Amino acid sequence: RGAIRVLRDTGIVEVIRPKGTFIRTPPTRTVREPSSRYQWEKDRALLSREERLSTGASEKESGLDTADLEFSAKYEKTISDEYISGRLGVEEGTQVLKRTYSTTSIKSGSVIGRSNSYIPLDIVDGNPDLLDDRNEPWPGGTQHQLSTVGVEVDSISDRILARVPTVDERESMKIPEGTPLFVIEKTSIDIAGRIVEFSSILLPADRAELKYSIPLKRWKKGQHAGN
Repeated sequence: RGAIRVLRDTGIVEVIRPKGTFIRTPPTRTVREPSSRYQWEKDRALLSREERLSTGASEKESGLDTADLEFSAKYEKTISDEYISGRLGVEEGTQVLKRTYSTTSIKSGSVIGRSNSYIPLDIVDGNPDLLDDRNEPWPGGTQHQLSTVGVEVDSISDRILARVPTVDERESMKIPEGTPLFVIEKTSIDIAGRIVEFSSILLPADRAELKYSIPLKRWKKGQHAGN
């Protein structure tokens, strides 16, 4: 039993009661590189619909084709609580559009990622198409959606946390016991300095790689490091 527990906790096997213990299909691994991803998304917002339809962020990060992925989206209008209001910089009780996304690898059956996105309703209600989840997956993603109502994203900041998944998250996302969950809190700010979107992105650590490339300012000619 101890050996099986070790194999289960490391994700090699999974226990399906009452059927037994089985070798686990390795989950699809994604590589998230914000330093290039967000500019890539902004550049795509200017492309034609046909070009935007050719691929998306999930395909880019997983290396899979669209046909290999199952995508779901649910929209609902809701009222911001204290936490969401603080993240969006709006008063508590403000109307927001909540969007819940989930992407699953069809082959492995594992959830690649899940997210909850919040946008102040007054930003997007000028375009009814942005309020209808039947238009998902939207070619060009959030940055193109926002561009249809005159919003240009100027900067995006990520705050990365790690925590133990809840029982529901572990079961629904097929996360092995002992595997932590990355939580990326993503905040998008437009060229007027306004927060236009906040997302909480969940990535199981056994199938996600976070990659960063940070440009540094060069020393001026003649400058040298101190002794």
